[in-house]
Amino acid sequence: MRLKKLSYLAGAGHSLLGKSVGDALRDMAKRHPSADACVFHHQGIRLSYQELLHQSEEVAHGFLSLGLQRGARVGIFSQNCKEWVLTQFGAALSDLVLVNLNPAYRRSELLYALKNVSCEALVTSPGFKSADYIKMLGDICPELEDSKVGELRSQTLPSLRWVVKIGDTPSSGMMNFSDLFGRTAPNFQEITHSVDFEAPANIQFTSGTTGNPKGTVLTHHNIVNNGYFLGQHMHYSVADRVCVQVPLYHCFGMVMATLACVTHGSALVFPDYGFNAGSSVSAAEREKCTTLYGVPTMFQAFMNEQARQQKTVSTIRKGVVAGAIATPELMRRIVDELGIHHMVNCYGMTEASPVATATKFEESFEKKISTVGTPFPNTEIKLVNDENQIVSVGETGEICFRGYLVMKEYWNNQKGTQEAIDGNGWLHSGDLGALDKDMYLRIVGRKKDMIIRGGENVFPSEIEAFYNQHPDIDEIHVIGVPDDYYGEIVCAWIKMKPGKVPLTYEDVKKYGDGQIAYYKIPALVRVVDTFPLTVTGKVMKFAMREEESKQRK
Repeated sequence: MRLKKLSYLAGAGHSLLGKSVGDALRDMAKRHPSADACVFHHQGIRLSYQELLHQSEEVAHGFLSLGLQRGARVGIFSQNCKEWVLTQFGAALSDLVLVNLNPAYRRSELLYALKNVSCEALVTSPGFKSADYIKMLGDICPELEDSKVGELRSQTLPSLRWVVKIGDTPSSGMMNFSDLFGRTAPNFQEITHSVDFEAPANIQFTSGTTGNPKGTVLTHHNIVNNGYFLGQHMHYSVADRVCVQVPLYHCFGMVMATLACVTHGSALVFPDYGFNAGSSVSAAEREKCTTLYGVPTMFQAFMNEQARQQKTVSTIRKGVVAGAIATPELMRRIVDELGIHHMVNCYGMTEASPVATATKFEESFEKKISTVGTPFPNTEIKLVNDENQIVSVGETGEICFRGYLVMKEYWNNQKGTQEAIDGNGWLHSGDLGALDKDMYLRIVGRKKDMIIRGGENVFPSEIEAFYNQHPDIDEIHVIGVPDDYYGEIVCAWIKMKPGKVPLTYEDVKKYGDGQIAYYKIPALVRVVDTFPLTVTGKVMKFAMREEESKQRK
């Protein structure tokens, strides 16, 4: 009897870096001291690797002079800016744990995150867009108004002592970021040269779409190596200049961008505080960027803006898309309109530091539009069924990862950690996938997003891929909504291409008749101008489900 091939793959073995985040920066400052490390297009600031190291060490001196001990948590609540990057490296050099706070957080979310990990210090910008961070903090900690700097005693946040504000305007109870400079910590050399690369470096919060967010604890070993392997994958060198459209608070920004570049001497180019397609196009032209980063919606906006501005961005020859699956049509546009032939699809999750698989430059266009490639070095993947048995190649199963990239734990959440990482060290992603005959991974969808209609398992990504071929559809996202008869039915939110007449249910049904199974054809159709998005550009399907459920009540 012939045995079926199992859905298990291991990436090639490569030497792992035994370095802390600070070590990686020191090494590059020694190798390429005068090369551009960071360009903050919106702030008019340019730092060489030597300058980045020097200023990061100044911030580290500042943190340590405040009396912060090894392992203390330092929050960063800010949009993309020089101070964010200096806080990242300053905290790493000080053996402190950087806590990334989503700039879109509002009062209750900020309070939850700071309290959950017992932050002792917080670096914050004054605000972003319509959000006033200083007022938010004042509401949470009214004691700030009458506190001396460093002597905060908050009932709601008993661990928080220091609030460091970006900018020059004074605020009650807070020190300015510039006040971290010029200090001397007597234990600086001892601390910064003895950071254990297996120690926690970073806490990032999951999206929290089902209950409260969980704090993902990532070590120096996790994120330095993941950034390094992505840089290797992208063939980065000191000649590369990466246009970073994504937010730093997310793994895409602080690992896939910052650490991928720092481990290879490449330049980071930040176009703006938040995503702005016009700024991205201008920065890419001015800085002669070689690589463009973004989620699919960012690439779409960049191309639309470039079509309007007609800038010279021909130096861009590589690209990384992650955070969501790029449609075949989008990938074709990227190649045809921007000439980026070396596009890479990355797949993973925060708990995997974050990249687990990726396509390669040399792979066929078909593989790039239909799969997320093969495992990264030193990474194992397997696909399992509900009984945790490995499924056969071609069958759908939950994607699991094992290796250096698996998070240390969820902060102060043993139950959640044990649910995510099994006894054999496998991280269960909650994503569904299948391996094709060439052992390339294809994403089917989220376990929780799978629609069960009258006993039939329906995968939204399959329906989305079919309808994305419709000449009038710009973007489509499919969800399941409760139904008394079928349990769930298929609902599609559709965004039309400019100038196209909105599709009706009858139009959608006619297009699918005879092409896909009847139960996959959307029973509900809503034409929209926009989709609910996270700050990183991911479509929030849970918000779509909530809206549809309200409409059906």
